[in-house]
Amino acid sequence: MSGHILDLTRYAWLRHVGDLAIYGTWIGPSIDDSEPCLAIVPARRQSVGTVKPAVVALSAAYRYDDPRYLLRAAMRFCEGFGWTDSMFNVRKIADAIYDHLDDLVALPERPSFGSRVGAEATITDESGRSTTVEILDHQ
Repeated sequence: MSGHILDLTRYAWLRHVGDLAIYGTWIGPSIDDSEPCLAIVPARRQSVGTVKPAVVALSAAYRYDDPRYLLRAAMRFCEGFGWTDSMFNVRKIADAIYDHLDDLVALPERPSFGSRVGAEATITDESGRSTTVEILDHQ
């Protein structure tokens, strides 16, 4: 599959701030090759496919610390939402992004959904070094 996968049914957390829904989730070209991101959508979406989510990937999070970059991005995100780029709308999105950058940095790697830890084992090699591993049970 080409492109990037963004699945808003799987997320670490979801917060509603005013009329925005902010997801702490993951994006990537595949489930195994993904990175943490913020995904922001209007809380009252008309229908699936009509709104482009505003996505801030962890690898680009440092850019959003620059106020000029943040405001330009918020203007583009307004366009993706079908909103006017009024000062009120731009600030709402910019604040949502900036206020959640620390949460983005704290997001863990994407868990493997559909599997659970079935057992734990400790392996000791000839030198006496021990390693603990998890044995996954795929459902």
